[in-house]
Amino acid sequence: MWAGCWGAWLVSSALGQSVPIRHDSIKLTPPGTDQTGARFGKSVSVSGGIAVVGAPGDDERGFAAGAAYIYRQMGTDWELEQKLTASDAMEETAFGTAVATTGELVVVGAPRDGANGFASGSVYVFRWDGSSWLEEQKLVPADGAPNEQFGRSVAASGDVIVVGAFADDDNGVFAGSAYVFRWNGTSWRQEQKLLASDGDNGDWFGWSVAVSGDALAVGAAFKSDESLNAGAVYVFQWKVAAWVQVQKLFLLDAQDNDRFGWSVAMMGDVLLVGRPTDPAFSTVPGAVHVLLGNGSLWMEEQMLVPSDGEPGDTFGWSVAIDTNVVVAGSPRHRADDLDSGAAYAFHWDGSSWTQEEKLLAWDRNASDFFGESVGIADEVAFIGGSQIDDVAPDAGAVYGMMFCDSDFDGVCDEDDRCPDTQDSVIVTPSGCPVPEGGCCRGDATCADGFLRKDCEALGFRFLGEGISCGDQDEDGHIDCADGCPLDRAKTDPGRCGCGHADQSFDPMVLQPLNAIFGKVHNDLFLSGDTFWVGEGAETEDGTYITARAYRWNGSTWSLEGNLETQDFVMSVPSGPPPRRALFLDGDTALVGVTEDGANGPDAGAVFFFRRGPNGWEEVQKLMASDGREGDQFGAAV
Repeated sequence: MWAGCWGAWLVSSALGQSVPIRHDSIKLTPPGTDQTGARFGKSVSVSGGIAVVGAPGDDERGFAAGAAYIYRQMGTDWELEQKLTASDAMEETAFGTAVATTGELVVVGAPRDGANGFASGSVYVFRWDGSSWLEEQKLVPADGAPNEQFGRSVAASGDVIVVGAFADDDNGVFAGSAYVFRWNGTSWRQEQKLLASDGDNGDWFGWSVAVSGDALAVGAAFKSDESLNAGAVYVFQWKVAAWVQVQKLFLLDAQDNDRFGWSVAMMGDVLLVGRPTDPAFSTVPGAVHVLLGNGSLWMEEQMLVPSDGEPGDTFGWSVAIDTNVVVAGSPRHRADDLDSGAAYAFHWDGSSWTQEEKLLAWDRNASDFFGESVGIADEVAFIGGSQIDDVAPDAGAVYGMMFCDSDFDGVCDEDDRCPDTQDSVIVTPSGCPVPEGGCCRGDATCADGFLRKDCEALGFRFLGEGISCGDQDEDGHIDCADGCPLDRAKTDPGRCGCGHADQSFDPMVLQPLNAIFGKVHNDLFLSGDTFWVGEGAETEDGTYITARAYRWNGSTWSLEGNLETQDFVMSVPSGPPPRRALFLDGDTALVGVTEDGANGPDAGAVFFFRRGPNGWEEVQKLMASDGREGDQFGAAV
């Protein structure tokens, strides 16, 4: 289904400048009534008015058998054309983990298919016959073996398909490989198996693949030469009758866990390499490296980094290119909420790549992982997040956006793709979140009456020149009266500490009640003026503290109370460290306690609390009817 044509994307220019740009955006979600865990948006590919979205967790043909959805562009709309599943679908094959399309051809990876043994993997090729998409052939490697995960990555160009098998062990355990298939006019034939010239254990060669014409690239994101898991990319060139490795690309200043080669994309003589850097060790937001090649030699042209990137953003997790536009995903970027995600668009201006826009889902939430997948063709970008929960938990979604201002000159005119300039919605990027009801800011380049009409047609509130979206009462200050959210940094001008943007903020440090606090994988949950932090402490009277609640009193955070239970059963941990999961909705709260031992060590339980006149009181303890040791029931709520 599609969510309509809106100007409601949160868009900000690279330098925070006010540039009027028209955006037609859609939101695609998996159709159906029960899409829990479908992971729609895990992969996406766009070409020639066709968009393919992978949903490896789809259950229609069996648990996690997977599916892929094909959308066709119809004017400014994108309509669902067909849902693809494997003809021989089985449970847990993860069909849709990777997708690629050339417009008339769709390639779908199923890396956990058991064609050559458990998780050996396979790839399915579909072709458009003029009225529907038909499965043309199932590809499996001639030497396939269990656990190789053939199909984790796929790429297609012309009559060539490249498939990665990162867990292949020809060069060592998890050294990896890639396979090239070519269309001979009647069928797809395996042309060659590719191995890194210096392959070794744990390289994950084949984690990513890309192909364009007579050149292809294979990423080995965990290649460890001078630095652990620094990564590398291998470039192959078609020479007469074989694919020959012509270059190994790596970083001279490589650091541990850079994961250079996590993502790759190619178009003509341009190669993109993503370096998202493991967020657990990162001091940088990640990067995308742009290289130019002449066939046998590839040289770095520019390194792209986001203008507002922060350590751990995993920028470069996904990359895509279409002529003069590059889109890169940053799924762990904190846009208001942890791991809500972002994507960035860069434009080639004739001399360099410049960041033009930052793309955020207008209805974003924590852990959406928006930017996990990206695709772009003909100024239409698609950004996926397989953990988006709108339809159901982890059902996923994909946001599509058309860059109407295709020449990036700041004006929608006859040189651009604006469907109807007179009726188009001009939205001036403000860099602030669009609240429910929204708002549009005035701009000197547009007649206020024209802009006001379009703004109000969207149901947004019109603001004059110089007024911020967050300034609800238009007094020139973003403060408590505007109902803005509590900030997470002392420099955030949107803090509702009762005062204006120049007010300072002293952070509060919370200390655990006892040592177990530091050993629990804790959760934090913020809702309105209350936040919780997980705890694990036994009191003198025998009650067990599962979490602590803090409340904002207008100037500081103060302890509101402990969430205590007398039903907790202590057990000796037998597996992973204890976890604490929290959920708060008004005066109702859930606390997951994985170390509860009522059903056995680490079986877990969930405690239901309600806030009343006497504080937070336990209402009920929830346990799985078939719970057993090690389940860790309550790890997520």
